[in-house]
Amino acid sequence: MKIKYIFVSIATIMCLNINAQFIFSLKNLKVSKINIPILKDHYREGDTDGPFIQMFFVLRNNTDSIIKLHPSKSEMEIEFKYKRKTYYQNLIPVIFMEKEILSISPHQQYESFVGVDLFLGTSILKEKNNDYRIELLEVLPTIKLIYKEKGIKVISSEILDVEVIDGKE
Repeated sequence: MKIKYIFVSIATIMCLNINAQFIFSLKNLKVSKINIPILKDHYREGDTDGPFIQMFFVLRNNTDSIIKLHPSKSEMEIEFKYKRKTYYQNLIPVIFMEKEILSISPHQQYESFVGVDLFLGTSILKEKNNDYRIELLEVLPTIKLIYKEKGIKVISSEILDVEVIDGKE
C-alpha cells in the first residue's frame, strides 16, 4: 500500500512539474462564419455549422532540459463557457498528432494549429439565425486548449490575439 501511495505521489509531482515548465499559449484565434445570412432556398454546405475557429498554439519550454511529448498518443480538447455552463469538444490537430515524439529543446518553442466548428453539437447552435456575435463576446475570453497524455495535462494559460475573418469564409 505504501509503494502505491509513493508512486501516485511521484506521478502527481511529475505532472505538476511539467505544467510549471511549460507555457501553453493560444497565440492567435481566427474566427470566421460569425454572421452568415441563411437564405430559405440557397445556402452552402457548412453555412449552418456556426462559427469556425482556428487556434494557433505555442508550447514553450522554459527549462534547461529537453521536454519530450508523444502527440500521437495524446488527446486535445477545447473548453469554453457560455451562460455558466462549461462545454468540451475533442479536437484532432492532425499535423500535430501525426508526430510520434516531439522534443522541445530548452528555451525553445513549438507552434501548431487546430480548427473546429465551435458550437457544432452544442445547444448554442441556432437553427434559423446564424448571427453569433453576442455569443462569441461571452465565449472567446473563456476558451482554453487542453493537452493530455499519460501523466501530463497542460491547459493553455493565455490568448494573445483574436482576429475576425470575413464572415463568409
